[in-house]
Amino acid sequence: MDKKQPQPQKQNPAQKQQPQQKPNQSSTKNPTQKKGQF
Repeated sequence: MDKKQPQPQKQNPAQKQQPQQKPNQSSTKNPTQKKGQF
């Protein structure tokens, strides 16, 4: 139980940081592409 708990807890913060950094970089990298898609 101790080994199963640290695994899901580590994946939670890693997955939350990935999606947050992706939209941030996309907006700064392709600011014109976001307007064209909208």
